[in-house]
This record gives sequence, C-alpha cells and structure tokens, in this order.
Amino acid sequence: MAARESMGDLADRIYTMRDKIAAAQAVADALTNDRKELENKLMALMQEQSLDKVSGSLSTCSISKSERAGISSFDDFAKFVYRNKALHLLEKRPAQLAVKEMEDQRGKPIPGLQKIETQRLNVTKR
Repeated sequence: MAARESMGDLADRIYTMRDKIAAAQAVADALTNDRKELENKLMALMQEQSLDKVSGSLSTCSISKSERAGISSFDDFAKFVYRNKALHLLEKRPAQLAVKEMEDQRGKPIPGLQKIETQRLNVTKR
C-alpha cells in the first residue's frame, strides 16, 4: 500500500511545479517573441513584393485580412447604443471594478447581476 502524502508534501510539490511551469513559460515566451519577429519580417518582405502567399519545403504562409470594430469616440458610440437600444453591440460581461464601485455608491447590489465566488490556492515560498 502506497504511503499517503502529507498536506505539506503536496504544498511543496505544488510550489515546485509552479517554478517548473514558470521556467517553461519563460522559454515559451522567448520562442513566441522570436516567432513574431520572423512573422513581421516575412510579412514585410511579402508586402514589398506584393505577394500574399509563399511556400517553403515545410509550410505555406499567406497574409489574410479582417476588419474589427474599434471605438474612436466612446461618447458617440454610447449615445448610439442607448438611442437605438442596441445593447447587442456590447460584450456581455460586467466590468468588475465598475460593478464594485457602483454597488458601493448605491449601497445595494445591481439588478441582474449575481456574485460568483471563485476559489484559488495561493502558494508562497517559506
């Protein structure tokens, strides 16, 4: 029968695993930055030569374009949403800090929102 790990042993294993993950993430972040630099370099070369697709022996790269909405004037956008009752243009997620501030001002909860409790295990070095 296997020996049961103590809670202290589990805490130490979690701490060690967190350090291993951080080291691996640092490597992944460096590789991601290198990849982004290569992508920017290739895109610039492709644009200089008016190409939208290139191939190597292992891969094919192409430039695709898409449009995203960006707010240039929040006041104008907010007025439009309000006047046209176009709430569907908004993301359906409350801003946590703004909710807390509004509830503190009102002294009561905001209708339609509920508190969702999340739990997190905090691990620190001794």
